[in-house]
Amino acid sequence: PGLADPRLPHASGPTRFAIARSAGAAFAPVAGFAFLALVATGPVMALVEGSWGALSGTYRLALVVKAAVIVAVIAPLGLVHDRAVGLLAARRSEPATASRKPMGGRRLGRTLAVEGLALVTILGAGAVLSTANPLAATADGPDLLSVVSDPAECAELAVGRLSCYRRYLADAMEGQGADFAAAELERLSTSVSEVGSQCHQLAHDLGNDAVRVYGGVGEALAIAPPSCLSGFYHGIVELAVSQMGPDPSGDELATTCSSLRTANAYGLNHYDCVHGLGHGVMLLTDHQLDPALALCDKVADDWERSSCLGGAFMERIIGIQSSPATDDSNGDLNFPCNAVRDDAVDECYFLQSSYFLWKLDYDFDAGFDVCDRAPENGVETCYRSMGRDIGSRLQHQVSAISDTCRLGADPQGYAWCVSAAALDAAYTAADARAGDPFCALLTGDDNTRCVEAVEASYGAAARGGGAAADPGD
Repeated sequence: PGLADPRLPHASGPTRFAIARSAGAAFAPVAGFAFLALVATGPVMALVEGSWGALSGTYRLALVVKAAVIVAVIAPLGLVHDRAVGLLAARRSEPATASRKPMGGRRLGRTLAVEGLALVTILGAGAVLSTANPLAATADGPDLLSVVSDPAECAELAVGRLSCYRRYLADAMEGQGADFAAAELERLSTSVSEVGSQCHQLAHDLGNDAVRVYGGVGEALAIAPPSCLSGFYHGIVELAVSQMGPDPSGDELATTCSSLRTANAYGLNHYDCVHGLGHGVMLLTDHQLDPALALCDKVADDWERSSCLGGAFMERIIGIQSSPATDDSNGDLNFPCNAVRDDAVDECYFLQSSYFLWKLDYDFDAGFDVCDRAPENGVETCYRSMGRDIGSRLQHQVSAISDTCRLGADPQGYAWCVSAAALDAAYTAADARAGDPFCALLTGDDNTRCVEAVEASYGAAARGGGAAADPGD
């Protein structure tokens, strides 16, 4: 027996309710399971395709719309069904009236037909929504999107905007090079919240692309810009490291930049490659400094080792600035430079001011106090590190930088600080002459050493020879 029971039209309210409840007991589990299955397609597909983090933005909105559409049909159907069959009325034991007659067989058939058609329609619509998975539009892959020439196209999409920006940046890398792609990523990260929140990962992806576009890991590292917390470096080295295993041999590390070493052993491209390798060994060791420094010992020579160490120390600072909870200095602003082995002190202090000035909210006076407390073999390099950061922070204003460099207590500190500011100005302007106003602040041997340092570090690298070092690193 069920809703087609011939007793139903003339039965009393309680009897009609019992018959309808028996029929509903068989139908409700099927309808309920169908509804839950439709709603669950979104989370299940998110887990299969990526992670629960995919349940955000437009995809989450699509799931909400799907559930809302289903509920919007089921709720009215329930009311119509109750009005027609009178289940709630039966529960209230309301007697039939002239305006509320018992359900007749023909009327019941029409009601069931309407309800059945509506349920079939909503089940079909739900199936379509399930197959049109919005998450698929956000997945990475070269064939998902056509060439995107204008990022404005991405902003107009209902779903898949992040994947669209990813495609645009990949096309920019291939068509106009890493510098243009990096500049576009920086621009979009400040104007598009989705890009800003995923800036580092997008730079990671571009680093992977760069290996393909530029023909190799070493070549890609040489052009990698420091965008989005060095995401380019990470993406490039990610590929190299994935082929090395947890304990790479000296040959594996030494050959990563071998083509650039052959082309110009002390050129800027070779330096940038080995510096990027320093970032990579920190990633390989999960930001454990001592094992990373040991891996830098496996490169080709002392020059590469020094360049690799610089990258490792920079990656440590970037990691702390990205996740302050990982800072293991316990308030010692000279750490780890006052604890590393002697042959790594210079490379450590060359970058240390970028760490402690960040911690000190760029209080330069307090920063010089940190340098004055450094071990004797680290004081000069610490002052030079301060000069680089002061020059950059004060936008190479000669008078302001000169005054600030005088804050240090060491008698030689002013010359060290100003010389480093000269190097930074020359590097930033891509012109050795930009360092002249700073070197002119010094006299005698200090002036001579300043001029020679600028020429050797920037001028020689620009001509393709000499030791190349980035004073901004």
